Amino acid sequence: MERIIKKMRILFIAPRYHTNLHFRIKALQESGHEVVFLSQYKGQSERYDAIEPKIIGFSPLYLFLDNLLRIFFKKETPNLWKLNLAWPRTSSLKKEIKDFSPDVIIVKGMKSVLSLIALWLAKRSAARSFFLLQIRNHYANTPAKKIVLWFIKNILKAEGIISEIDNENNKHDPFYHYIPFATEVKDFEKKYFKDDKINIIGIGKFVERKAHLDLLKAIKKLRSKYDFNVTIVGERSDEKVLNMVKQHIESERLGEIVDLRLNLSNQEVLNEYKKNDLFVLSSYNEPASYSVLEAMANKLPVICSDTNGTKCYIKEGENGYIFRSKNSDSLKNMIDILVNRRGNIVRMGKLAFDHVTENFSEEKFIANINKLLNKDA
Repeated sequence: MERIIKKMRILFIAPRYHTNLHFRIKALQESGHEVVFLSQYKGQSERYDAIEPKIIGFSPLYLFLDNLLRIFFKKETPNLWKLNLAWPRTSSLKKEIKDFSPDVIIVKGMKSVLSLIALWLAKRSAARSFFLLQIRNHYANTPAKKIVLWFIKNILKAEGIISEIDNENNKHDPFYHYIPFATEVKDFEKKYFKDDKINIIGIGKFVERKAHLDLLKAIKKLRSKYDFNVTIVGERSDEKVLNMVKQHIESERLGEIVDLRLNLSNQEVLNEYKKNDLFVLSSYNEPASYSVLEAMANKLPVICSDTNGTKCYIKEGENGYIFRSKNSDSLKNMIDILVNRRGNIVRMGKLAFDHVTENFSEEKFIANINKLLNKDA
């Protein structure tokens, strides 16, 4: 007998909406759930065709302090300040929760002021509450974070949803429910080696942590061995970092093979994947890169660092490789191993697509989330 799935009102709360939630929210909507998303502000480069977030804003005190700091330091306050320390307009948050009367509240993260207030309000409501994490260790790697996690588990009685596949495989922490990332999976005829070159794409906003220079250094060392074309796609975030990248390209005479693409829309980024043969994520301390899945869904093998949370989505030697973080020589070696025979790229690209189809489709996500949400419902 087919189990009846209860349709629910699901409320997401986060500092801002991120495109990595697009297909998860779309799948929930298509499954019949009603979804509302609350955020403190709206990003400029995200994809909003599935849902338009309701903006609850910031408290007047936070806005006053933020303006004061900008005047004092004569520059914008760090993005982490806005993401983690910004106090929300609590009256708006309370009103939206009351008006929507959700069955389920899912709060992004656990270390921001917003997430703790939202989980506290969720406890006071009749809703079942979850906090959504990317990877487990990133959020409980200091004594302070462990205390916060204990408080959320034992006092706020929220449950964890995590996208780290290792938790599902090892079953070592039953507190967390493994719900995978979701991406669109549509088969297509992939054409490799445009212009008879090995085409490499790297994606990441122009900030230091994205380590674009490590990719450029690796390409420089391999340039005499392979005929490369490299595209680096990124948001124009830090002009100093962007200028360093441009200067490095010029000084190392890489301009003929490296193309910078700035401030592309999400759809334009997806189109760029299809033009390339290999995806390289050079960044370090990446909580959980969603671009790894996007690349695999476009039949690209993937190379990322050992400090990327979604490295667990890579099966080394099958759909990609993992290099040592902040080490351009290690990155160079992994690129060399993967591209030394063009057949490797095609074979691993197809295996990457099969891996995404089996584990990270919208259908896989909705089956898992419905099972969790309807438990004891």
